[in-house]
Amino acid sequence: MKRLRKVFKNKKDAKILDVATGVGNFVGLIQALTDDYGSILGIDTSEKAVERASANFPDSRITFEVMDINQPGLKDNSFDIVCLSNSLHHLDDLSGTLANMKDLLKKDGALIINEMYADVEDEQQKTHVLLHHFWAEIDRLNGVCHNETYKRQELIELIKEAYKSGAVEYWDLVQETDDDDGSNMSEEVKTQLKGYVDIYLKRAEDAAALDKFKDRGDQLKKRIDEIGFKSAPQLILEVKFH
Repeated sequence: MKRLRKVFKNKKDAKILDVATGVGNFVGLIQALTDDYGSILGIDTSEKAVERASANFPDSRITFEVMDINQPGLKDNSFDIVCLSNSLHHLDDLSGTLANMKDLLKKDGALIINEMYADVEDEQQKTHVLLHHFWAEIDRLNGVCHNETYKRQELIELIKEAYKSGAVEYWDLVQETDDDDGSNMSEEVKTQLKGYVDIYLKRAEDAAALDKFKDRGDQLKKRIDEIGFKSAPQLILEVKFH
């Protein structure tokens, strides 16, 4: 976490863009790391997500807009930092989005990509990965772009290939945070996670393989009770251009 804080501290009064911001989770992390930013704009194609995000941040320097980065609306070379957090696996135009992120960046700016990854040894973290892949498969059945998460090395190779002209540095966010790892789950949290499984099963009610999903859902709920859950590790990739 200290290393990520340094990235934002080095860009005092920065104009920051958070792409596919959702409800503003990464904006909240930025806010926790530094108060030296000039402005933060979070954009997302979901009107509901933007409404929720807007209600979460009273700071007048932070705004949210319903916007697709791949459509006209933002000026090139206008942001000091452009971020994308846990959204690579949601992008239906991956190459276009990554290219536009670079175009929006000032010449001395930095791209920050944060993404969970799937190749884990910790069994509690594996619960998160299996849950995520379960949710993603059902989303795809319903026409939502939601792919399985990448492996760590796949992320590194993907970003290096996309930004051949840039210098890519990367490090694990989970290994640098002192936050609670979530290994001591309360019954309330277990119930909430199992509830998410049931919500997604309802979304699969019209699927030809509904019985298969029900079996997997039951196995996941059993795994939550018996093995537990921790958030999967996340990789930070910082890209600078010279």
